[in-house]
Amino acid sequence: MNKLTRIAAKAGILTRNSADASPVVDGVSVLPRRATAYEHFTAHPAVYRAIQILATQARQLTIDIWRGGELIPAEQHEQWIRRPSMQFNSFGAFTAATVTALAVHGNAFWYINRDPKGLINNLALLDNSRVGAFINNGYPSYTLDGNPINKQEIMHLRLTHDIKEPLGKSPLQACATTLQGIWDTEKQAMNWTRTGGAPAGVLTTDQELSPDQAKQWKEIANKTLQYENGIAVLGKNLTYSRTILTPAELQFNESRASDVATIARMFGIPAKMLLASLDGGSDTYSNAEQENQQFIRQTLMGYLAEIEDAFTYLTVRGQYVRFNVDGLLRSDTNSRYSAHEIGLRAGFLTINEARAIEGLPPLPNQPTPSMESIE
Repeated sequence: MNKLTRIAAKAGILTRNSADASPVVDGVSVLPRRATAYEHFTAHPAVYRAIQILATQARQLTIDIWRGGELIPAEQHEQWIRRPSMQFNSFGAFTAATVTALAVHGNAFWYINRDPKGLINNLALLDNSRVGAFINNGYPSYTLDGNPINKQEIMHLRLTHDIKEPLGKSPLQACATTLQGIWDTEKQAMNWTRTGGAPAGVLTTDQELSPDQAKQWKEIANKTLQYENGIAVLGKNLTYSRTILTPAELQFNESRASDVATIARMFGIPAKMLLASLDGGSDTYSNAEQENQQFIRQTLMGYLAEIEDAFTYLTVRGQYVRFNVDGLLRSDTNSRYSAHEIGLRAGFLTINEARAIEGLPPLPNQPTPSMESIE
């Protein structure tokens, strides 16, 4: 391996064509597992939108780093945390790409590149198809492009955790059977006018037709009884009768609306975010705000906490990395400021603690916020 090849391998951009290595676990040769790909489901509008919502929400967030209960100023953050990956032009873009990988594959893999002193200088988000995983003596091990890789060179983020499984599972994988049914219905609806045209039917007449005449009228009908050909004119007292139900009769519209609600439930996203509504649901402002808060706490945090833990593991020992989600949890500026005012008057919140929540620098001669007060 020449110098250029070694540099490319360290950066996580080298693609090898060798077959998967077969590690030996308890004396038995095993084949590393790769996440089952269901990317074709992302072509469904509701699935695409659900993943985009997760990624967009995550991309808006900044991070706080704590040490000994004290908030570390952003300008003192390690350089690699400010811009984790040279693949992306910002911290937010890297976060969004990682969340997307978790939502689609259930796993995200960061290749860790270090300088000669062992300090991190780049995280490369790997293509899931390049990474294999297996359990060895209860611990996960990995291959990259078929070659074993040192555990210190890779960070594995998982949407779900099972000690018996080396890989996490995404909503697409967990609900593949349901999604396949939705996908088939969607394809049928999209292709209906193309494949069904004016739905197949029967031409009848009280006139006697010769085989040639019947063939001629069949060919004419096949050419003219299509939506894009406009109105058809039949002769010899011919009458056309449908034998296949229309999309409305098949309740495609109702089915597709139900499918969107199912996908929203699958991803843990409020149906309104996908421009759908559930029967019996309320559209009041307070309920929408509550749904948004539940989405952040019960769904988005499942993705964010995995990234937080990974950053905490990689950063200096004794430091803790947390996303600042307060801006998402409170719906607007007025409600946030009202909450600050109540806290200040009651005495359980200081000016600098309120400023820290808003992402503002502390004022001099004011108490320094602690981790407990911000949380």
